[in-house]
Amino acid sequence: MNKFHMTLAAVVLLSACASVDSVRDAPENKGEVRIFDENYERMVSIVATTLPLLELENIDRQSSGPRTTVFLATHGATLASWGEVVRVIVTETDVAKTSVRVYWRSMFRNGVITSAPNWPEEVFTDVEEELR
Repeated sequence: MNKFHMTLAAVVLLSACASVDSVRDAPENKGEVRIFDENYERMVSIVATTLPLLELENIDRQSSGPRTTVFLATHGATLASWGEVVRVIVTETDVAKTSVRVYWRSMFRNGVITSAPNWPEEVFTDVEEELR
C-alpha cells in the first residue's frame, strides 16, 4: 500500500468516528426517551449519580435551557467495544414529570464489529433502580 492509499484509508476511518462534538451537537430529538414520574431536580441528581456507576468518564454537565440539563460522557475501549460517546438530556415536561433522552455513538461505528452496551437501556435501568 503506498502513502496515498494509507492516507486515504486513515481519512475514511477517521470520518467514520463519532466525536464528543458530533454527539453533543446532534439534534436534541435524537436518541431514545423515557418519561419518569419524578421532578426535574431529583432526576438531574439521579442521572448525575448514575452515570459514573455505569463507568462513564469525562462527564460534562451543562444547562441547555431553563429546565434542561445535558450530560456528555465517554466510555473507554474494552474487550467488547472501541469506546462510545454518550449524551443524556434531562428535561422537565411538567411539575412532576421529567424526560430522559439518551443518544450515543460508537467511536468507530462504520465497518467495525463491536458489542457496545445498549446505553439507553443501561441508563434507564439504573435510573429506575435509583427511583425505587
